[in-house]
Amino acid sequence: MDLFEAGAGGVFTGESILSYFLGFNEFQAHPERSLDWQDELGDFYPYGGALYFIFLDEVYGEAATLALYKAMWDLLAQGPDATYLSALSELVDLDAAYAEFSVWRYFVGAEDDGRHFADLANWEGSYADEKLTSVALLADLAAKDLPASETVVEAGPMPYGAAYVRLALTGLDPEQTIGLRFTGDIATRWRAQALLLQEGEPPRQHEIILNEQGQGQADLKRGASDTLVLVFANLGDGQYVGDGPEWRPSPLHYEVSFVESQPDQASAAGDGGGCSAAGSRPPAGCPLAVVLAVFVAHGRRRWRSARPQSDLPRSESQAKKRATCATAPASSTATPKLSAAEVKQVFRPPSLNSAASVAMQGM
Repeated sequence: MDLFEAGAGGVFTGESILSYFLGFNEFQAHPERSLDWQDELGDFYPYGGALYFIFLDEVYGEAATLALYKAMWDLLAQGPDATYLSALSELVDLDAAYAEFSVWRYFVGAEDDGRHFADLANWEGSYADEKLTSVALLADLAAKDLPASETVVEAGPMPYGAAYVRLALTGLDPEQTIGLRFTGDIATRWRAQALLLQEGEPPRQHEIILNEQGQGQADLKRGASDTLVLVFANLGDGQYVGDGPEWRPSPLHYEVSFVESQPDQASAAGDGGGCSAAGSRPPAGCPLAVVLAVFVAHGRRRWRSARPQSDLPRSESQAKKRATCATAPASSTATPKLSAAEVKQVFRPPSLNSAASVAMQGM
């Protein structure tokens, strides 16, 4: 049974599929919004939030995700204070999963590389204007635009929202190093990632290490890559439960520039792209006083919670991703219900579990 054929919010046939198609594109058009954001009745964005459950299904397998879906609804039924994200965070390492999801959602529509979502084309219509779109970008840069910098305030991502910057690398020397600088509002927690993309190859995913002030930098060698994508994910303040009052944007500042390669920063020959990160010192060239003044004026300066050390695996193929988690036996006619504790264990990032602990016993 398809995941979204079960329970409230399910996809059935006909016009409801169109609702999800429209929802996906609305969701992709506003990556800065919270995962649980909603407006008045008739807005399609909440339908697009189903893309997150499709992501979980792709990574962990249908049986596991369906069990989580059912367990989440049980938690929501326990009282009026329960929210979508508070229930989900009881079952999933939400920070790690959202950080990886924020990478996956770039590879939708025209940017589909065949290594992430497997069958999103099934949600498209037959007309040219019924195709899924990739995620909206803060900036789409070319080499001639560098150095480039931007301070984003009102359009900054809400908790469990994200922002994207893309740079075309075509025509640059393979030895050219790109300098990346990031500063985020210290009232929230951030994940900053850089993707080096080369046609026909898996994306090379680099973490930009951030210090306690939300500042970080990394130098990446172009190598054979033709595109660089920056992904800035807002993971909230560690106490976010959603449902309205905290749907506020968090400001950020980024810089992209050319830098001279240093011998101790360059990657080994042949790896297609090197990375040197330095999260403990302020980003070079960043007008830090100005940026921090903007953040102070934004009115929310709380010390950031400890950043989670775990992450979802950097999967290289759909088969490998699905192999990380056992699915229901072929003879099974129904998915046994798991307790909240059992589902939490299943949906811990596989990098923190042995193969035996990741496998779902009894499913």
